[in-house]
Amino acid sequence: WLPLWFGNQHDPEEANPTYGTAKVVAAYRDLGRLEALPARDGLRWLRTTQNDDGGWGGAVGTPSTVEETALAMDALLCDPESLDSVQQGLDWLIQRVENDSWTSPNPIGFYFAKLWYFEDLYPVIWTVAALRRALQSSRLVKE
Repeated sequence: WLPLWFGNQHDPEEANPTYGTAKVVAAYRDLGRLEALPARDGLRWLRTTQNDDGGWGGAVGTPSTVEETALAMDALLCDPESLDSVQQGLDWLIQRVENDSWTSPNPIGFYFAKLWYFEDLYPVIWTVAALRRALQSSRLVKE
């Protein structure tokens, strides 16, 4: 899913399907509709577009960012088939928190005439939300 007003400078189309897909999957989750085919397809897409470093960028082949990784993690945490992706994403995100680079925003949206912008609070809000959901997930509790 491609969101309006959100994009990624590193994608040739300047699109951000990671943002769009994560938000739609989260809506399916919140509505209790994860069994729906579009939700399953969205989860599968997020799993298969994870970068080798464990994070996600705005689109396939784009560099990992805190914003997109946190959003993808938040969406995938509801899916038992995504545990490996979730663990890799958590490792990537926690490393950014520990080295204090998690609060540096990346351009993620654009105004009219394609003027790129970033929001200082996006990486903080989305990282805290993803880590909170991870802490609440019983599937991630290590014994």
